[in-house]
Amino acid sequence: MKQENITSPTPEDIAKWKELYGKVNVLEIPINFTTADGQEFDDEQEAKDHAEELAEDKREIATLKVVAYLKNPTRKIISMATAVGGKDPIKFGELILQNCWLGGDERIKTDDELFLAANAVLGDLIKIKTASLKNC
Repeated sequence: MKQENITSPTPEDIAKWKELYGKVNVLEIPINFTTADGQEFDDEQEAKDHAEELAEDKREIATLKVVAYLKNPTRKIISMATAVGGKDPIKFGELILQNCWLGGDERIKTDDELFLAANAVLGDLIKIKTASLKNC
């Protein structure tokens, strides 16, 4: 049975996820930048350049973001993603995203630009501690 996607989780939802999975990671992808004069930009630098042309008290930029909530991948998820997507970084990212997804904006899974932005940071979910071996 597929779990319902929670697009805007409450603090209680996040607390429950933390109980179940430990750490909850928030993936944010900016998709729109609006300057104080109402101009909208897809590119942050273009918005900043435009804002620089405005009066000093009008240089603020509002950023619209899409958000997803992800748990850390288990060893099983990492193994599966590595085995299936080992030679295909896109497939690797799809498997990590699909199996670590807790909730959020589904466009991250379906929109190529948003997915590629997410895919660029999904590897950061995999944390590896440093180990050492010593002789007795």
